[in-house]
Amino acid sequence: MINDIQTIVKNDYCVGCGACGVIDNEIKFELNQSKGLRLPKLDNKEYLKANSICPFTNKNQGFSYFKKYKQSLEFDPLTGFYKEIIISSIKDSKQRAASTSGGLTSYILKKLIKKNLITGVLHLAQNKSSSNLDDLFEYKISRSIKEIDEARGTKYYPGNLKDIKKLINSDKEKLAIVGLPCFIRSIRLLCEKDEKLKNNIRYAISLVCGHMKSINYSKYLAYHAKVKPQDLVQDIDYREPIEEGSAHEYRARFKLDDNKSLETIPIKNIYAENWSYGACMPKACSFCDDVAGENADITIGDAWIPPFDSDSRGTNIAIIRNNEITKLLDSQELNIIKSCKISFVVFLAIIVSPKFYWHGRKRLLNY
Repeated sequence: MINDIQTIVKNDYCVGCGACGVIDNEIKFELNQSKGLRLPKLDNKEYLKANSICPFTNKNQGFSYFKKYKQSLEFDPLTGFYKEIIISSIKDSKQRAASTSGGLTSYILKKLIKKNLITGVLHLAQNKSSSNLDDLFEYKISRSIKEIDEARGTKYYPGNLKDIKKLINSDKEKLAIVGLPCFIRSIRLLCEKDEKLKNNIRYAISLVCGHMKSINYSKYLAYHAKVKPQDLVQDIDYREPIEEGSAHEYRARFKLDDNKSLETIPIKNIYAENWSYGACMPKACSFCDDVAGENADITIGDAWIPPFDSDSRGTNIAIIRNNEITKLLDSQELNIIKSCKISFVVFLAIIVSPKFYWHGRKRLLNY
């Protein structure tokens, strides 16, 4: 049994989520260039607080925030507890074209803001003080529709939560957080230990996760886009659609200073694009079976199945666990196809998703 972060970090089971630095501010982080992750620097002592919230201890891997609501939810071992499953995309063609896939994530975040359910969104956004790929994105709080729009889009880049408390203005701040499943698990665990943070974090939104990419993935794409070491990178669009193609077909575009940009060839022709190869993937991802963000109020991914995958603008699949999220969905603004059949998600996961071995990993890790 691995239930201490010393063993986890020593054996490369850490993804650098930064949660341990939130609960213990003595823990500092440094960039490990070979792994492409910011990892904690630990002394030879016990870290009891950090052990209690690390998402990769044996104890916490099985943590289920929604178990206490099980009487009102469905359950499947692949997705955890859930209320309903939908296929959706926003009807606003301009907003949809500006989004990575379907636009549902940004739509929900903006709805939460407009209805005063939150005051801001804690998510990965451009680090405007850096043009270095090593720290191009960081967790920030977007407090307006404009800032949400500026930060939208898929980011295959590792975040770090260590400074989130410094970003929160007051006890009255109400936030939604967007992250990968392991980050959402660590946030839920942190909130169980910290009442102030629990009061601040009102909603958790997860992305369907094949695995996390290290910083080295961005460097790999930069090489393919012929970005030079001296180039000042301002932003990366990891999934610029190829209009004549399907939802599976896109390229990465590096936005440089002076309004210049460089693009890769279609991503499908690049080796590391195939998620099953695990290129630039932290070791911990091979031992994590939480693909569906089981502790999030809603988990959003790509509906990469016919007929939806023929649309280059993308379409979302969403697993909803919170009734408050359901109430935000307006059929006047969204195309919504409801499906409560878990077999649909199983099909998506096994046959189509980049994490096609989802089901197999669940079975193997439970063996």
